[in-house]
Amino acid sequence: MEKIAEGADRTQAQLSYACSEDVFSWLRADWKNAGEEGASKFSVGTSYEAKKYTLSGELFFGPKNGEEAQEGIKGHPVWFNYGIDVNFDDKTDAVWSGTFSKDHFMHLAVNHKVDKNWSVGMHQHYYGSRLSEKRSPVDIGFNLSYKM
Repeated sequence: MEKIAEGADRTQAQLSYACSEDVFSWLRADWKNAGEEGASKFSVGTSYEAKKYTLSGELFFGPKNGEEAQEGIKGHPVWFNYGIDVNFDDKTDAVWSGTFSKDHFMHLAVNHKVDKNWSVGMHQHYYGSRLSEKRSPVDIGFNLSYKM
C-alpha cells in the first residue's frame, strides 16, 4: 500500500447530514498510511434526539492492515457501537453504551440527585471477554456524593 499523503500518518474524511430536526447521520473514513500503527476504518452512524433521550449507533468496517484483519463480530472486520443517554426528569439520568465486536462490552450508569447537595448512583460494566477467562464478566459500583 502506498502512502496517501507524504508526512501524514492518516487522512480523514467525514460527510454529515441532518436528516431531520431530530436525526443526524454521518459517513466517516480514517485512512492510515502504510507502516503506521493502527488500521484504517470506515463507519456509518446516526443519532436520534428526543425530548428526554438521545440514541445513537455507529457501524464500523476495518479492512485488512498488512497481514492482519481487524477482528470484529464472528471473525469479520465489522463492529457496532451503540448508546443511549436518558433524562428521566431533572433529578435522574442514565447512560448506557456498548460495543458488539469480537467480544461484547457494555457500560451502564444511573445517577439521581436526592436534594441540592446529595447525589447517589450506580454503574455496571459488562466484559464479554472475561467469559473465556472464567472470570465474572460484571463489575458493579455505587457512588454517593455531596456538593458543597
